[in-house]
Amino acid sequence: MKVNIENSVNWLGNKLPEDILIAKENYKQDRDQLIHRSFKEAEAEKYSRLAKEYQILRDVKNEEMMLKNRIVLAPTDWTLWQQYAEFCLSNGIQKKGEEYLHRVATLCGGNYS
Repeated sequence: MKVNIENSVNWLGNKLPEDILIAKENYKQDRDQLIHRSFKEAEAEKYSRLAKEYQILRDVKNEEMMLKNRIVLAPTDWTLWQQYAEFCLSNGIQKKGEEYLHRVATLCGGNYS
């Protein structure tokens, strides 16, 4: 029979000293917070990560969708439009790429590099 500490504490219940029970609860709360924090991701970060993953997988359709989702979150951020234009140009969508480069120029007032 395999028994771990948590099963032992649950099995013994109130027979253990209070400081051990409190330490167990604190450990459980800390662990849960750490797990929650590690999986917590802002939407923009999620879309950026997914776009990069789709780029690695060479899934152009889904990469484009993730880049568009990022733009929807911050439509006035010209760097996102520039990345989308570069994506279009590198994937043979010439007309869209040029159109979005013009949009970049109007959003940033021509001050981009």
